[in-house]
Amino acid sequence: MVDNFTTGVVRMARQISFERVLATYPQLRPLADDPVPWRWEACPVADVELWGSRAATPSAPEIDLFVYAGHAALYVGGGHTDAPRITGSLASMVDVAGRAAR
Repeated sequence: MVDNFTTGVVRMARQISFERVLATYPQLRPLADDPVPWRWEACPVADVELWGSRAATPSAPEIDLFVYAGHAALYVGGGHTDAPRITGSLASMVDVAGRAAR
């Protein structure tokens, strides 16, 4: 469900600012048509929503990383509504993502 690239992004987001994550992974981008006023921020990660999809190719995964009001949302793959959804604390996210990637 979750690839190693995603696991790396989640682990990185746990330790450093989103600015650094975006600088390191330029393929991260906002969804232009999102009706919710998401905004980019550099702040500690509190809670994460992770949508994973194997439809994203390892060489070019589509990943959207959003931060809103101090909370992060990491969207992986193109079919957001069809992809599995995992929510919880970042510590449990890393644990779940790591187990899924094995």
